[in-house]
Amino acid sequence: MKRIILIIALLSSNLFSQSAFEFLKLDASARSAAIGGAFVSNVDDPNSIFYNPS
Repeated sequence: MKRIILIIALLSSNLFSQSAFEFLKLDASARSAAIGGAFVSNVDDPNSIFYNPS
């Protein structure tokens, strides 16, 4: 019985886990983070190359 409870506890602990690499999702500049990442059509900032490569 203890083994089943332990297995269920270990398997269900991953349900609410988050990514270990959350820092990779951060915006490249403070300005784009301030406007919520809606930075595609902004052309007067050097960081726009990260958002609009064309």
